[in-house]
Amino acid sequence: MTNISSDHVKVHFRMDIDEDGWPLASVESLWAVDLGDDTVRLDNTPWFVRGVASGDIIKVELDDEGILWAGDTVQPSQNCTIRLIVLKDEGSAATRQSVLKVELPRVSWSPVILFQADCGVCSWLRQKACSYSAGGT
Repeated sequence: MTNISSDHVKVHFRMDIDEDGWPLASVESLWAVDLGDDTVRLDNTPWFVRGVASGDIIKVELDDEGILWAGDTVQPSQNCTIRLIVLKDEGSAATRQSVLKVELPRVSWSPVILFQADCGVCSWLRQKACSYSAGGT
């Protein structure tokens, strides 16, 4: 994320919580740059929101309380967010160390490791609208 400026706004995304209680919240807010015409460019890597990444241009709607709510993606960026969740079980320490050796920009060092990537693979993933989940020891 770049430095917060007067052009930055908070955009809120509604999320459905599944039967396992994931994600941990029903709303996530991300920083974005106001582009006018009811659009913003995301300037923040999402923790929970799926289908968007930093740099995407999103349609927004202002509600009666002054909150900006995210709508459709107007123009996707070439970025994608890859979430790798390393569970606390046998083998996790070795897995975490292996992941941390990967040379991609990291946004988080917690048990949830987020990577922000700008590459051809991201374009392919977005076209396929795939969501990958990996687990194990």
